[in-house]
Amino acid sequence: HYTEAKTVQATTHAVVELVTAIVAGRPMEIAAQYRHEGESGIHGPFGARLIVAGAVERLLPVEGYWREETELLYQAAEGIRAKIEEWCTP
Repeated sequence: HYTEAKTVQATTHAVVELVTAIVAGRPMEIAAQYRHEGESGIHGPFGARLIVAGAVERLLPVEGYWREETELLYQAAEGIRAKIEEWCTP
């Protein structure tokens, strides 16, 4: 890594910890990008908090977010969906 910082090492440790937890089936909360299919009213690729334990165990709901956070989340999701549609429509 050109900065000689510990960023690469920290990222490596985080990946090893995640893979170890998934293989062991140990529950772990992560943030991940995936294709939503109506969860929380979102359609298309977007990031969300998940619980994984060998597989995705459950999605963490957005209902606990502040109203302003929820509005921004939906605006961002719609913007991503619209941009993908624009790029992928001949």
